[in-house]
Amino acid sequence: MKYTLASLFLLALISFNFLACKNEETISSDPNLRLSFSTDTVHFDTIFTTLSSLTLNFKVYNRNDKAINISNIRLESGDSSFYRININGFAQNSLDNEVINANDSIYIFVEVTIDPNNQDSPLAVEDNIVFSSNGNEQKVLLLAYGQDAVIYYPQYFPTNGLPPYSIIGDDGNGNCSGVTWTNEKPILIFGYAVVDEGCSLTIEAGTEVYFHAFAGLWVYEDAKLSVLGTPDAVVTFQGDRFEEIYQNEPGQWDRIWINKSDQDHIIQNVVIKNALIGLQIEAFPFELDGGQISPNKITIENTFISYSSARGIYMRNYKADLSNVAIANSGQYSVAISGGGEYTFNNCTFSDYWTLTTRETASFTVVNEYVIDNVIYQRPITNSHIYNSIIDGNISDGNEFVLELSGSGNDFSGDYNLIKTTNALPADFSNTVPYELPGLIDPWNSNLKPSINAYVLGLANPLSATLSDLEGNPRPAAPALGAYEYEPE
Repeated sequence: MKYTLASLFLLALISFNFLACKNEETISSDPNLRLSFSTDTVHFDTIFTTLSSLTLNFKVYNRNDKAINISNIRLESGDSSFYRININGFAQNSLDNEVINANDSIYIFVEVTIDPNNQDSPLAVEDNIVFSSNGNEQKVLLLAYGQDAVIYYPQYFPTNGLPPYSIIGDDGNGNCSGVTWTNEKPILIFGYAVVDEGCSLTIEAGTEVYFHAFAGLWVYEDAKLSVLGTPDAVVTFQGDRFEEIYQNEPGQWDRIWINKSDQDHIIQNVVIKNALIGLQIEAFPFELDGGQISPNKITIENTFISYSSARGIYMRNYKADLSNVAIANSGQYSVAISGGGEYTFNNCTFSDYWTLTTRETASFTVVNEYVIDNVIYQRPITNSHIYNSIIDGNISDGNEFVLELSGSGNDFSGDYNLIKTTNALPADFSNTVPYELPGLIDPWNSNLKPSINAYVLGLANPLSATLSDLEGNPRPAAPALGAYEYEPE
C-alpha cells in the first residue's frame, strides 16, 4: 500500500489526538477523595532570631485514581507569617488551582526567619499550610523555636588578609574594658570577635557560644581569657546550626585563637566542637620568627574537643598545663606542638578515629622546629611531661605518637601512659604500654569513656592522677588512664 504525504500527515494527527486524549486526567470533585502528606508536621530545630533556617520540604500526594484540583494552598497566617513556602517551583504564600494527577505528587519547600523576641528561652512559632480541595480543608503544621542571642557582627574589614572582626567591649572610641558573657542568652559570633590588648573576657558557667561560618574568637596579645565552666554547667563553643545533620559536621567555624599575654589564661569545664581548629595557642603570629616562648601560662582542665576538621589543639612557643582533656576525631592531629615551650598533660585521652578522609598524621605530634618563609626556627621544649594518658587512633601505619626534638636543652618525659606506636619510646618514658586496645566505649563516634572491662582501668599512678575525672566524678584508689573513669549505666 502506498501513502501520500497528505495521508501520512493525517495519520500522524489522528495518532497525536488519540494520545493526547488518552493522557488527559479526569478531575474529580468527589469530597471523599483526599490528599495525603509525607508528614503532618514540618519541625525545625531551634534557630537564632533574624537568621534564616535550613530549607525543609515535604510531599503532597494524590493517591487516588483521578486527578484532584487543589483550589487553594496557603499559609494560614498569610503575609504576617514568619514562614515562606515554595509550591512546586512557585515561591509564594498562596496558590490557586494546583492540579495533582492521579497517583502523583508535588513538593512544598519551607523556610522560616524569626524576628527577635527579647526572651531568654526559645519561643515556639507555629503556622499551618492549608490545602482546600473538593470542600475539604487539610493542614500541615509548621513548628520552629526561635532563640534570641547576643550577636557580634564585624565592625572592621581589613584588607591585609585578616578576617572581618569586632572588638569585644569596644566603646566606639578605641577603648575596651573587661567583659563578662553570662548564660542568660547565647552568644552568636559573625567574623572574629577580638579580645583586644589590655582587655579581658570572662565566660560564666553554662554559657553557650555559637559561631557562624568562618567565625572565631581571638584573644589578642596581652589580653586575658577566663572560661569558668563547672561540671554541671559546662561552657560550649560550636557552630550555629542546630539541625541534626550538623551535629557532628566538622569545620563549621574557624577557631579559638590565643596569643601570649602578661596574664595567665584558664579554660575549665568546656566543650568545643565542629571547628577547623579547636584551640590555637601561640606566642604571637606576626613576629617574623614566630616569637619567643610566651611568659604566661594557659591552664586547660576538664575539656572535651571533637570533630575539628584539622587540629584539636595546636600550640607553639607557649606554656600549657592540660588535665582531664579529651580530644576525639580530628582531621589531622589531636594535639600538634610546633616549636618550643613547656607542656604538661595529665589524665588526658587523645583518641583519633577520623573516617571522613584518610589521615596520615599522628594524633599526638611534638616537633620543636618550624618553618616560616622557608626559614627554619628552633625552640627548646623544656620541663614537659605526659602522665596517666591515652594516645590512640586508627592511623594506617599504627603510629599515633611523634616526638622529634632537635638541638639541646630539651626535656619531654612520660610516665604511666598507653600510647599506640610502632616505634620505640624514648628512654625517659616509663611505665608506658606501647600498645593495647584501651577499651573505650565508641571512639569512632567520639565516646571516649572506658567500658566496663577496659584495659586502662586501674592503670594510672594514684600519686599523680587527678582527683576527679573530666565530668567531676571522683577517681577511685586505683584510677584509670585517660580523662574518664568508668561509669556503670
